[in-house]
Amino acid sequence: MKQNKTFYTKKSTLLGIAIALLLLLCISYSNHFTNGFEFDDYHTIVDNEYIRDIKNLPLFFTDIKYFGTNPDNQGYRPVLVSLNAIDYWLAGGLNSIYFHVDIFFFYIVQLVLMYFMILKILNAALLSEKNKFHSLLFTGFYGLHAANAETINYIIQRCDAFSTLCIVASFLLYMIPKTRKYYLYLITTLIGLGAKET
Repeated sequence: MKQNKTFYTKKSTLLGIAIALLLLLCISYSNHFTNGFEFDDYHTIVDNEYIRDIKNLPLFFTDIKYFGTNPDNQGYRPVLVSLNAIDYWLAGGLNSIYFHVDIFFFYIVQLVLMYFMILKILNAALLSEKNKFHSLLFTGFYGLHAANAETINYIIQRCDAFSTLCIVASFLLYMIPKTRKYYLYLITTLIGLGAKET
């Protein structure tokens, strides 16, 4: 029994599992970086002339018309449009690889925050030396789950991934007394709302 406890609590074991999960995640999404623009990507990114000039960033917060060229599908998502404009600027044009790298980077950030959020929940429920191990497994299960594939592979669906990142960050900030005291969780919530209204 003592050996199992040592195994679960060793830093080298946790680090090894974290690296293995990261490698599995990278392998799982390795073919998504070369995916092109699809479906709604055309009216929100490819045909959207507003994202082609980084100086338009302040405008995205003033009117929904900057969201895309299809009036029936416009919404107030200035953070999403800003992310598209920044990726367009970094890529120097319509290079979908830059968009995918950005989305994947923020997905990894979300998973790191989820690890700490789950760990705080587990520690609040029952203090155990195995909580880090379990938090890592739960986060890995979520990160590798096929339900997230569309959100990560389909560029304009970054709104779901990024808003989820912001909400996870908000939960984590709320759980920390010092950041809750200054209402910092509201900042990340508002940023998330700017990516997707729901």
